[in-house]
Amino acid sequence: MDAAASTTRISLIPADLLRRIPGCADGRPPRQIVVLAGGGQVNRCLGVDTSEGRFVLRLRLDTAARPGAIGQHELDSQRVAAAAGLAPRILDCARNAAWVLMEFVPGRMWQRGDLTGRPAVQALGNRLALLHTLVPPPTVPLLGVMQIASGQIEAIERREPAAGGELARIAAQAAELADLCNSLSRRPALNHGDLNVANLLGPAPMLVDWEYAQVADPLYDIACLLSYYPELQPRLDWLLGPSGLDEPRARRALEAYQLLFTLFNQLWARAQGQAHGDAAGLVPVRPAE
Repeated sequence: MDAAASTTRISLIPADLLRRIPGCADGRPPRQIVVLAGGGQVNRCLGVDTSEGRFVLRLRLDTAARPGAIGQHELDSQRVAAAAGLAPRILDCARNAAWVLMEFVPGRMWQRGDLTGRPAVQALGNRLALLHTLVPPPTVPLLGVMQIASGQIEAIERREPAAGGELARIAAQAAELADLCNSLSRRPALNHGDLNVANLLGPAPMLVDWEYAQVADPLYDIACLLSYYPELQPRLDWLLGPSGLDEPRARRALEAYQLLFTLFNQLWARAQGQAHGDAAGLVPVRPAE
């Protein structure tokens, strides 16, 4: 990168925040600033290279409240995961996670094709098995299914005032799914909550972007993966094996959590005005008698 490009990108970092980055406290500019992939329309991630090391600065572009994403929960969850070597260490941050400065983690961002090979899927299963044994932060409550669903439904209602009857049916369906998942859950665990490939770095892999971290059944993360990447379904043995979750009752619970994640994803897309989806048409799975 040429000096002019790096200088221009200094404007992406507020001056008072720039001084908090190691190597820039005395007003020295960074050696290099790179806009990193990922973040979508909500976050901007910057790689910052200074005389004291390499860092990542995550800036929140959209500060509007998002159901299921609470800044303090994100920070506390990432710190617990980082202590176990599963996430980058947080070096400095805003209390509401509007910006987070963390260590730079070398490694290639995963691609969808990485999920087709047994070594990679098993490596991911091993990391999730470790994550789900950690003691969750006491500040993070159990997954609030209806709190998340209701928040999305309220956002949809603001966009579509005439959809009240349909949204009431969806809310009833969400409550039914919440009850079903609760009846099948076994133990609470720290879950990343948004396991798309853009949040996996390196062969281990390292887990980044903890905005949607939750305390829930370990199957919550597995259901997240399957909702994004249904091609993992025939590879579940590789994914579930390290966690000891590959048994009939866990499979039934996983089906329920998959439906829950499908509902969450459809509600999120509709709340963003991206799609109407068919959330009202979901039929909750029933546990075997």
